[in-house]
Amino acid sequence: MAERSMPERGASDLEAAASAWAPWIESACATLGVDPALVDVSQIHDLSGAVAREVVRPMGPVAAYLWGVAVATHPDADPAELRRAIAAAAGGDSEA
Repeated sequence: MAERSMPERGASDLEAAASAWAPWIESACATLGVDPALVDVSQIHDLSGAVAREVVRPMGPVAAYLWGVAVATHPDADPAELRRAIAAAAGGDSEA
């Protein structure tokens, strides 16, 4: 696979950085048969950041994984509600 450029660390505009990540996201989604439109980088980062602050940093990625499992397990549920439930379980802002 061709090397992909990564945005500089500390990029303040996550959406601009996400556009640089889009080719990788699209490739991974194609490999997995997942619609890339379902991948909301901003919401994933918000959730993982909230859990990392409220629980412990290594749990941020675990929270993102749990959110994905929850969405797959409960396809009729609102993903935003599931995200808020995970944030609330971490003791953080349920709006994360």
